[in-house]
Amino acid sequence: MEEIESHQHSEAIKKILPSLIEIANQNNIQLFITTHSLEVIQTLSNLAEKYDIRFFHLQKLTNDIIDVRTIEGVDGKLLSDLGVDLRYLDAYKKFRVVEGKSDYTFIDAITNRLFDKNIEELGYYAVIAGNKKLVKQVTAALTSTGREIAAFMDYNKSDFNALINDLLNSINSKGFKASITQENMIRVEDTGSAIKLIPLGLPQDSTLKNIGITQHEMEDYLLKLIEIDKNVANWIEITPNDLTRDAKDAKLDTNKSENLFKYIALKKGIQYEEMIKEIIKRADESNLRKIVANIIKLLEQ
Repeated sequence: MEEIESHQHSEAIKKILPSLIEIANQNNIQLFITTHSLEVIQTLSNLAEKYDIRFFHLQKLTNDIIDVRTIEGVDGKLLSDLGVDLRYLDAYKKFRVVEGKSDYTFIDAITNRLFDKNIEELGYYAVIAGNKKLVKQVTAALTSTGREIAAFMDYNKSDFNALINDLLNSINSKGFKASITQENMIRVEDTGSAIKLIPLGLPQDSTLKNIGITQHEMEDYLLKLIEIDKNVANWIEITPNDLTRDAKDAKLDTNKSENLFKYIALKKGIQYEEMIKEIIKRADESNLRKIVANIIKLLEQ
């Protein structure tokens, strides 16, 4: 079947293809389907495990030779759900997986400020997983691509060893053979993927401990900038200690820096993601580099 999308609406394809594949399966018929459509690929990816569907990428080289390769072992369903276009998988050299939109905004603001480029322009494909549990699931799925992956996860109440072993177990539970290297990276033997865990938060910081922060996350860096950076402090117009006091008076849970920043955003009448961008933009560059040194080191690799 050649380019089914040329003859059918995308919504019709989503209904026709499952029935067509089921009929072919019942009658032991092998189908070859060519397509340029992401919708077709996504629909077939959802059926791949049940019907043992294989994906091949064909391209015409400069010498008119047709190059055919198997897209092998890729978790197509999850990747396409994440917006990873399997047609252009070769273009994605590195993946960055974050928990939520605010984490993406934070890292993107850093790259724009320090490198004058967004995450994608630095050669990374960023995936917003949704939460810490999904970061582990998404990272495990992405290892099937053989690419380099950086997984950004909040410390919360864990430490590095607990986080990296949890991530390792999640990858191995998918049937991969992975291990932790001497450089504290996860190496996947089957696919060649190298995974670097970047924990977010400042669990050893004395100021954060003194104001009662016990669940450490991305917003720790922003609290620290309020403490040490005059530009940020003047804009926020409150110290971390006073912020904690006011938040407690407002009956907020103050053991998470995220809650404190949501309180600031509410008081200033500004959207949360916009406030993150503003703090990164206003901070003195030397202070910013000092606070987020571990993230910068990764982005410069």
